[in-house]
Amino acid sequence: MNSLSELKEAFHREHVRDRRLTLINYFLILCGFAILVGVLLFLGVDFAKLFASMLVDYLKQDGGGDSITKLYYMVVPVIAFTCVFGYPFYQLWKINKRSKKIEELLNRAEKGAKLASVDENVVYKITLPVLKINLKICPVTFVHILLEGDFKPYILPIRNIYIPDMKVLFSGVNMEELNQHKAALYEDVNNETSTEETNTTPTPLKSVDEFRTFLDKELKDDLTSLESSRKSIRKTMVIGGIIAGIVIVCVMGYVFFKSFSGYTISGSGFNPLTSVVPIFALGIFISIFFSIIMKKKHANTPIDQSQVFGSSTFKEKVISRMVSFINPSVKYIPLAHLALRDVFESGLFQERNYTLDGSDQISGRYNGVPFISCDLSMYFKRNFSEENDSPDCAFYGQFFVARFNKTFSTPTYIVPTKNKYSTLSYLIDNKGEKVKLEDPEFMKMFHVYSNDQLEARYILTPSLMERIKELAKRVKGEFYIAFYNNKITVANNSGINNFEASFSKSLVKKDNELLVGFYTDMCNQFAIIDELKLNLNIWKK
Repeated sequence: MNSLSELKEAFHREHVRDRRLTLINYFLILCGFAILVGVLLFLGVDFAKLFASMLVDYLKQDGGGDSITKLYYMVVPVIAFTCVFGYPFYQLWKINKRSKKIEELLNRAEKGAKLASVDENVVYKITLPVLKINLKICPVTFVHILLEGDFKPYILPIRNIYIPDMKVLFSGVNMEELNQHKAALYEDVNNETSTEETNTTPTPLKSVDEFRTFLDKELKDDLTSLESSRKSIRKTMVIGGIIAGIVIVCVMGYVFFKSFSGYTISGSGFNPLTSVVPIFALGIFISIFFSIIMKKKHANTPIDQSQVFGSSTFKEKVISRMVSFINPSVKYIPLAHLALRDVFESGLFQERNYTLDGSDQISGRYNGVPFISCDLSMYFKRNFSEENDSPDCAFYGQFFVARFNKTFSTPTYIVPTKNKYSTLSYLIDNKGEKVKLEDPEFMKMFHVYSNDQLEARYILTPSLMERIKELAKRVKGEFYIAFYNNKITVANNSGINNFEASFSKSLVKKDNELLVGFYTDMCNQFAIIDELKLNLNIWKK
C-alpha cells in the first residue's frame, strides 16, 4: 500500500464488511429473543402481569422507602429498557456516518495532518453460545487514530495487515524515497544497483560529548519548552490525584461512620441518592473546575499539553533530530514499524496470526549498507485457551534487518541458550539441525541451527563469532540472528521499548542523562553494521 487512495479503499472495504456483520449479529440476537419470547408465551407467561407484580412487591418492601427512592426504582428500569433496545439503532446510525469520517480523515491526511497516536482493538461481531462456551467469530480490527492537535480519535475498522502501512502514510514521509530504501534492502541480490553504495567511506559514530554539544546548540530551546510542559503536566496529575484521593476518603469515611452509627443503606438515616452521590458529584465538579483552570493557565504553551511525551510530537522535535545527527540520510518515522510480512521474511517466526505493534522505525543506508530497524512487539493467543488467558509473548524488543553482499543457499539461525521474555518454541521450530562450532564460549551463549553444516561454519568465522559475542555482552537483551537470502536479521528480544519519555523523568537533569541514554541505544542499533562489518564482502568464494 503506497498511497492514501489505496488506504481509503481499504477503510471503505472493511467498513462495508463491519456493517454487514453488525446487521447479521443484530438479526441473530433478534431471532434468539423472538424464540425466547415465543417459548415463554407458549408456556403461558403473561409479561405485563409478571412485571407489574414484581414492581409492586419491590416497592412495598420496608414501606416502600421515601418518594425519591420510589421514583428512582420506577424510572431506572424504564431508562435501562430504552437504552438496551435503542442501542442497536444508535450503533447503526453511527456506522452509517462512518463513510464521512473516513473521507474527513483522509482529506486531513492529504493536507499534511500527522498521527499523534494509534491504538487498536479487536471486536468479535458474532457470539454464538455453545453449551458453556461462547464461540466468538468474525473479528474486526478497529484503529483509534488521534491526529496531532486533536482530543477525539477517529475509530475506524481496517484489516490489521494494513495498519503498518497506514502509520507510514500518515507520517508525511516521502513514500518514493522510503520505497527506494526498502527496494535496496529486499531487491534481488544479483541486481547491480544493489551494490552502488557498498564501498562508501565509513562514517564513525559521534561521541557522547559531541552529542551533548549538539543538544546545547541545536535543541536547547525545544528541551526547555518540553521540560516546562512536563513539569506542568506532572503537577496537574499530582494535584488531580490528591483531589480524587480526598474525595474517595471522604466518601468511604462517611459510609463507615453511618454504618457504625447504626444506619443501613435502606434505612431512613442513610440514603445513597441523597448522601454519597452528591459527594461524588462535588468531587467531579472540583476536578473539572481544576482542569479548566490548568488549561487556561497553559493555553499559550507552545507544546500541546496532552501530546508531549510518548507521542509523535516529542519524537519529531527531539528523537528525529537525534537520528539526523547520527546520519542525515536515514529516515525516522516515530509510529511506524515493520509489517508481519517483513518479519516472516527473516524465517525466525512460524507464520501465525500474531498481534503486532511497534514504533520508532529507522531506515536508509548507513556506511553503504541498506537497513531498517524498529521497536516491535508480537503476541500470540493459542486457539484453545480460556477467554481471560493472556496472550503469549513471542517477541518484544528491537528488530533489525540489513543487506548482505552474498546470498546464502541455506538459512542459518542463531538463538540464545537462555530465554526470559518469549516462548522459545515460536522462534526455533523447524530451523534445521544443531551446528557444533569450535568456540566453546559462543556455544555456551548460543545455539546454531542449519541444514548445511558446512555453510554454517563458512558463515560463522572465528572473527564473526567474536563480534557477535561482543555485541551480546555490550547490549542488553537476547539476540536472535538469521542469515537468510541476502539479509541478516538481528532480533534483540530485550523486553524494552526504546525512546519513550515519561512525566516522571527530566529531559535536562544530570547533564541530559535521559537523552544520552536514548542516544546510546540508538548508536547500538547503528553499530550492528559496524560490529558485523556488513559493508564488507568477506565471504568470497
